[in-house]
Amino acid sequence: MNFSYYSRQSRSLPLSVLVKKAWRIIQRAFLSFYHRQRDLRSSTYGKMSSFSTSQLNSYLSSFPVDLLLLHAREIKELTALYLGHRFNLLGSDWIHVKHGITARGLEGYRYETGSEVRADKDGRWLKGRMNLGNLKRSQSIWALVDHDYVPIDWHLDFRSGFRWPEDTWYLDIPHGHQPGVDIKIPWELARMQHLPQFCFAYVLAAYGAKNFGPSQIYLREFRNQVLDFIATNPPRFGVNWRSTMDVAIRAVNWLVTYDLFRAYGAKFDEAFEKEFFLSIYQHGKHIVDNLEWNNDLRGNHYLSNIVSLLFVAAYLPCMLETDVWLAFAVQELVREVKIQFNPDGTNFEASTGYHRLSAEMVAYGTALVLGLPENKKKALMHYDHHLHRKYPKLKAPPTPSYSLGKTAQNTPFPPWYIERLEKMAEFTMHITKPDGHIPQIGDNDSGRFLKLRPLFYPMEIVEIENLTPKTKNPDGSPNLDEDHLDHRHLIAAINGLFERKDFAEFIGSGWIETSIVKHLARTNRLPSYKTEEEPTTAEETHTNKNQSPQSLKLYSYSDFGLYTFRSKDVYLVIRCGSIGQ
Repeated sequence: MNFSYYSRQSRSLPLSVLVKKAWRIIQRAFLSFYHRQRDLRSSTYGKMSSFSTSQLNSYLSSFPVDLLLLHAREIKELTALYLGHRFNLLGSDWIHVKHGITARGLEGYRYETGSEVRADKDGRWLKGRMNLGNLKRSQSIWALVDHDYVPIDWHLDFRSGFRWPEDTWYLDIPHGHQPGVDIKIPWELARMQHLPQFCFAYVLAAYGAKNFGPSQIYLREFRNQVLDFIATNPPRFGVNWRSTMDVAIRAVNWLVTYDLFRAYGAKFDEAFEKEFFLSIYQHGKHIVDNLEWNNDLRGNHYLSNIVSLLFVAAYLPCMLETDVWLAFAVQELVREVKIQFNPDGTNFEASTGYHRLSAEMVAYGTALVLGLPENKKKALMHYDHHLHRKYPKLKAPPTPSYSLGKTAQNTPFPPWYIERLEKMAEFTMHITKPDGHIPQIGDNDSGRFLKLRPLFYPMEIVEIENLTPKTKNPDGSPNLDEDHLDHRHLIAAINGLFERKDFAEFIGSGWIETSIVKHLARTNRLPSYKTEEEPTTAEETHTNKNQSPQSLKLYSYSDFGLYTFRSKDVYLVIRCGSIGQ
């Protein structure tokens, strides 16, 4: 959008609205200048003085090891790559991400990544990288990392080789300014969605599954990678605080992995616990201060902010600030589901990829709210809404409450919300092809919220010299590529709340997502809008003229603009609708 666009927009607005928008722009500019100067002068890590305890709440419990054994081979192969700090993100292929690597480049553009790092125990290697206000604190955190651990370069686009400096204030981070450079590469890595696999490997190793290393290897790697990130990414400095969505998704993946480790009896040292707790709080504060909200245009970025703030507030102890975060997150979750999902359960962005991403967030967020302990439920009834000084505003307590079907329990979710959530899974089920993949329609960046059971398949690479296909990398590790179009895990997650027979039959058994959602929601389940025998509201059955047993089913999603015809021999999708945003 250029100056002429904004000029046309401003001329179309009433004077009162124009003045209000201009005043907000001036306010943001002043606050940005003030906060930048403040952060440059002192440490941004914060202190623990606000909290009477550093104990995070727990929402997950262990599930049978048999479920993990079904996926032992995939978990072993993935964690072997992740232990070696090798990542395949956004089509990069598996690359060893460390300081000083030589990047392959992209479309003929390649940048120098800097020199190799020899990380010393005391963190002297951080001098000249961290801003002075954070250097001492960064070094003290790095001292907690195991001495033989090699740091990951979190600030690197490891495909093009371009690197953002650690000491740049987050809102001053440039992007889209150099050819061949993709800022989403470090963002995607810093979401740290690979971490749950370390916990699963820890459990399988402790159980005695074949070909796994000692269980403590996986526990220590989780600990080291988190400390590595905290030490080299001070709050509000560097590329990995620039996008609130990615900050938000990282916080959830940290919390879920940490909670899973604890569910299986893992113990962490006190120093790590304190740093982890404080960083989770800093993530929550950053989300609140940098909400990706716009009154006119918003989507899955803002939804990720809200659901992740919900997780942070639920895991942190009750206090005035976190109670307000919790109430605000619940209020906005209900509001955004109404805005971002149509009555037929489809996402308003008219994208099958974004439908998956946003529905994931809603499923896990809903489950967490259903499973809140009594002190958190009480917080939703008694909070000080005046403490929330951001847009959008927080309504006065109590949080609205609705009866959950025939049970005596109440929830913040009205009946229309529950029905839309159920239909989110129906939509994915109805559009899935016979080969288990959804049709790629609309925008897509393969974004995910949680990757509890990522689906990979061996990918053949052809060597140019002799055209010999191979499925392994030069070091012998498997060459795996992620299957982004299999969305059955979304149905599995949502069915953890509804337990519908047709959902379970469609996806099959062995889904970790179902167990995680059930644990988050505890014993609570949601009522279906339909009986088991009834067809879904999107379904029509057409029998051919000969009245043969084979019938053609039509699934109509007019809000999205997608129509699916299915029979034993036919799968046809017709796209006819808006292009979302």
